[in-house]
Amino acid sequence: MKKSQLLIFMELIFFVVSCAAPGEKISPAERKKNFAALKTQLAVEFVNVKDYRNAVTAINEAIDAYPSYSYAWMVKGIVHQYMKDYPVAESAYLKALSIDPVNAEINNNYGWFICNDLNDPNRSFAYFDKALMDLTYPTPELAYMNKGICLGKAGQYSEAEVYLNKSVMSNPSFPYSTLELSRLKYRQGNYLQAKQYFDAYKNSVSTLRPQDLELGYNIASHLGNIQEQNRYLNELRTKYPYAEETLKLSR
Repeated sequence: MKKSQLLIFMELIFFVVSCAAPGEKISPAERKKNFAALKTQLAVEFVNVKDYRNAVTAINEAIDAYPSYSYAWMVKGIVHQYMKDYPVAESAYLKALSIDPVNAEINNNYGWFICNDLNDPNRSFAYFDKALMDLTYPTPELAYMNKGICLGKAGQYSEAEVYLNKSVMSNPSFPYSTLELSRLKYRQGNYLQAKQYFDAYKNSVSTLRPQDLELGYNIASHLGNIQEQNRYLNELRTKYPYAEETLKLSR
C-alpha cells in the first residue's frame, strides 16, 4: 500500500513560561525549564519552515537545559522523523513516553510515526487509543483521524471509516478527516462517494495542495470526467510546476 501522503499535523503546543510576581525571584530550575520551553517552540518553528539544521540545534539546547522536559523529547522525535533519521526519532519518542507515558500528544505523534514512517500500522493502534483515553486532550480529532488512516493501511476499511467519522464528529471544522474519507473511498473503488467527500473537502479549504489535486485528478479519471481531470492537472502545472505529483501526472 502506498505510504500516506498526509503530513504529520504539528499539534498546537503551548509552552507555558513561568513568570515571577513583582519582587519574586524565579528559581534556577524554573529558569532552565522556561529556556527549554522557548527553545522547543523555536525548534517547532524551524521545522515548519524546513530548517532542520537549526531545529536540531534548538531542540538539543532545550534538552541540555532541562532533560526531563517530555515535550522537548517529543519535538526531537518529530524533527528527526522529518529528517528520516528513524532510529534517533524513535529513541526520542520513547524517552518522551518514559517521562510522561499517558501524554496524549506524545502517544498520538508516536503512533503516527510507527504507522506512517515505520509502516507498522497494527502496532500503532494502542498509542492512538491511549491518546484518546485522555478526556482533556484538546485535539482528539487528530488521534481519531490518524487511527482511521492506519486502520485503512492495515486493510480494516470498515473500522477505518468509523474512526474517520468520529474525527469529523469530534471537530466538524477540521477538513482533513473528510479528505481522508475521500481517500479511503477511492482506495475501496467507490469513486462516486470519493468525489462527494473530496468536493466537501475542496469547498472547506482555501487552497488545494499538490496531493489534493492528484487525488481529485485520479477520482475524475476513474469517473471518466476528462474536463475535471484537465482542470486539476492545469492547476498543478500552474501552482506547483515542480511538485512530484505534477511531474508524475504530466508524463
